[in-house]
Amino acid sequence: MTKVTADIRNNLPLMPSNARRIIEELFERKPQWTRSQLITEVQKIHAERGGIEGNQDPSNIVTKALGYLQEDGKVRNANYGYWERNPGHATEVVEHIPSAAPENTLTQAARHAEDAALAEKEIGTGAEKVYVYFNPNDRKLASFEKRTVWECKIGSTINEVDARIKAQGTRTALSREPVIGLAIRTDDCRALEKTLHNSLRLIDALVPDRGKTRVGDDWFYTSPEYVEKWFVVFQECLRQLNPHAGTP
Repeated sequence: MTKVTADIRNNLPLMPSNARRIIEELFERKPQWTRSQLITEVQKIHAERGGIEGNQDPSNIVTKALGYLQEDGKVRNANYGYWERNPGHATEVVEHIPSAAPENTLTQAARHAEDAALAEKEIGTGAEKVYVYFNPNDRKLASFEKRTVWECKIGSTINEVDARIKAQGTRTALSREPVIGLAIRTDDCRALEKTLHNSLRLIDALVPDRGKTRVGDDWFYTSPEYVEKWFVVFQECLRQLNPHAGTP
């Protein structure tokens, strides 16, 4: 059973990441909602918890969040305009946090420092993470054979990376404790993970035979260093596309 903790922070605009958490809470209250009901409730709860209005259309944000949850098998489109909790998916325990008080700055800094210690390197900003981990033996073999890439898993989580990796059964799947080579903080881990996966597929970096099942379609021949370089360039590309970022 997975535990999801609601991320309550003041002065944040509504985004697919925080909308998704609120929607998960709503499906704990009752199993079926209309899309219009979800849009109304998500905006209401977001505002009650100190959130602010953003530039994006809330209906588009909720639709995107529902799409992510559907991909994860947590909800399904029962009929046109109607969404329901997927009965085949394990029920999650959601911690409802009534207070919207911001986290103490020192406490937050200490938590971030503790998180960073789990990964060899951490970059970016945000409450969620995209991570790169691998078997340390694979990196040693790559170094011995003078290769700059090896088999790495690219995943994402709204919780702690270490807990997410252990939940995937790596203690039995790998011969050694996995190395978390890189953790990228973001406010929408699913979107960033998909973009990175697709970029690696464009250069044919998917590990052979891994992509035949959903379990293994996120293993690629790459390295934390290459992923970090990609992220830096990708951030610049986003800045170029953003009309509010100034003239290129």
